[in-house]
Amino acid sequence: PAVAKFYKLDILEGSELYNRARQNMKITDLTDNEIRKFCKIAWKKFYFRPGKVFEFMRIYLKNPSMFKIALRHLNIVSTFMGK
Repeated sequence: PAVAKFYKLDILEGSELYNRARQNMKITDLTDNEIRKFCKIAWKKFYFRPGKVFEFMRIYLKNPSMFKIALRHLNIVSTFMGK
């Protein structure tokens, strides 16, 4: 895959998943903080693979005009890593 996004699941009242959760009383033993932590770990593992890092480097080196986009990506990464 080229990109991946990792989010904590929010269950909407009245949805099929909500109804299943009410029957079973819970979906997971993980806390909200643990789920957020695992999302962050998954994100880091996906985007900091050597192949993915080189893929982004190759894109930016072939297209110098994309340097601003690269800087924006780095800003997003540093923000995400700091939380």
